[in-house]
Amino acid sequence: MTEKIRILRRPDGAEIAYGVTRGNAPRPLLALAHGMGSNMTRWSEFFGQTALRASWDLLRFDMRGHGGSLWRGRTGMEIWCDDLAAILDAERYERAVVGGNCLGANFALHFAHRSAKPALARAARAPRCGRHPRAECARPAPKTPSHSRS
Repeated sequence: MTEKIRILRRPDGAEIAYGVTRGNAPRPLLALAHGMGSNMTRWSEFFGQTALRASWDLLRFDMRGHGGSLWRGRTGMEIWCDDLAAILDAERYERAVVGGNCLGANFALHFAHRSAKPALARAARAPRCGRHPRAECARPAPKTPSHSRS
């Protein structure tokens, strides 16, 4: 199985770069989103070494405005969600497990919350607390008073 890098042209002219690794038979899809200031290469090592390749299709994409998805117009969660939904439609996936790192984790939670795709699961790594109503983050330990010696 080799990854195929593709470009999806959106109605507004944006070109969204993504990579997909597929098996020969229908399998579940894991789609991964990168963090702020990053791109889909964030997942290169994972894609190359994960045992999931044996039983899952894998997809990674450059969010609009990052990496190979150059864009100088408006971006944001809704637009990125529409872009991923369009990729899933183009690749003929009914559902996906969507995960991410940092900004990508927030995106994954947002996508899962707003998606019309049935049985969509989600996984997140390091979402930013308080940025999404469904995000559940561990609270930091309370600060202990510092004592100084004079």
